[in-house]
Amino acid sequence: MLSSWLPQDLLSTLPDVPATEQLPVLIQHGSRDELVDIGRARQSVETLRNLRVPITYREYDMGTRSAARSFGDLSAWLRRRCCPR
Repeated sequence: MLSSWLPQDLLSTLPDVPATEQLPVLIQHGSRDELVDIGRARQSVETLRNLRVPITYREYDMGTRSAARSFGDLSAWLRRRCCPR
């Protein structure tokens, strides 16, 4: 999830199965995001943690945009999950 949030209305559509506990999720958000308040991202992280979804959360000192550091973190996160050695 990049610069977004998990709407509360969507929670009722999530499956209530143990498989969600094995679905890794990366959330990245800018602390100065002008469009989506950082509080929404933080609340989404807590909601998913309460559902025991494995979360990696990265917060960056930026607004509504992507930065080289966030792309680097995304790339590394994907490599660890898609191409383990």
